[in-house]
Amino acid sequence: MSYPPVIQQITPTFAPRINGLADSAVLIAQELERQFGVRSHFIVGDSTWSGPAEHLGFPVTRVQARSPQRLLALLQNVPTVLHYEGYGYAQRGYPRWLKSGFKQWKKQTPKSPLLTIFHEVYPYHAKPLWSSSFWLAPLQRRLAGQLSRLSRALITSKESYAQLLAEIEPTTVPKTIAMPIISTIGEPKAKPPPLSDRPRRLIVFGHPNSRRLVYGRDRALLVQICQELEIIAIDDVGVSTELPGLTTALPIPVVEHGVVAAATVQDLLLEAIAGFTSFIPADYLAKSSVYGAFCAYGLIPIMGQGAAQMMDGLQAQQHYWVVNPEERLTLAKGIAIAQQATAWYHQHDLATYTQTLFEALVG
Repeated sequence: MSYPPVIQQITPTFAPRINGLADSAVLIAQELERQFGVRSHFIVGDSTWSGPAEHLGFPVTRVQARSPQRLLALLQNVPTVLHYEGYGYAQRGYPRWLKSGFKQWKKQTPKSPLLTIFHEVYPYHAKPLWSSSFWLAPLQRRLAGQLSRLSRALITSKESYAQLLAEIEPTTVPKTIAMPIISTIGEPKAKPPPLSDRPRRLIVFGHPNSRRLVYGRDRALLVQICQELEIIAIDDVGVSTELPGLTTALPIPVVEHGVVAAATVQDLLLEAIAGFTSFIPADYLAKSSVYGAFCAYGLIPIMGQGAAQMMDGLQAQQHYWVVNPEERLTLAKGIAIAQQATAWYHQHDLATYTQTLFEALVG
């Protein structure tokens, strides 16, 4: 099979801004080059973005304005990957300019395939009558359908999202692949050490809102699990939670690392036995890059709440531990959970994800 030398990847923003979606796009670009010798050119959909014109050897260009004409001026006659979440491309989640630009591009270059990765589809849950998302939801849904019709294939992180896309365009929806997202801080270069050989440390990282919930709403659960696993220290990683006295508020020492390089996060993950996360509902774990990182690095994923049934192949107390006072987590139980979580992750790890994406795009 002959491969195109270049593809385009469209992201809502890009480094140096912190954005997991853009981070995953870069990892995919590196893996595309490693597996297939294909280079990526990034187009940033935020006209206010400011960053270098090259990142890790990949050219980066931003749209001068969020308009179909400005987007069309940058799009080349090559295979294209669109990383889509409505609110990343428009303040109210309805980027009509993006759809119009791609519609014109497809007319001009009908043989250039488009693959759309739906990181979000549209806000389909019930919203208050006075919110803009309530009134815009039908338009957001329609736009998702229009992008689907322009695409050769679709990828989304949740099986329920794939079903949602099928319901939007039941007769014309293209091939839809449900694959959980990858670890956006990268994967270990070698097999991680067994948990029994690691220090008894626990890591909390991700969005500050999530970490505030860990130390606030789920504080008692965090303390319980630290006691059960004999945790000697908690490593807190990410933008400051701005919680006063965090390092002394718990009976377990907390080390606040702040925002650090991905390589440092990787080292901290390899030196921990467990990771604790809150905020995201358990039935959304398949789209959580934090959960993906816990799995990739062989940690015991721990949550304050779980899903009632298996979602996206994930089952509470099998692929992640839900803390509860009736059942104690031992290291042996934790190791079994970590092994199952890691096995689940490797079904769609970076190499697998990228190969599937590429075959759907140009195969």
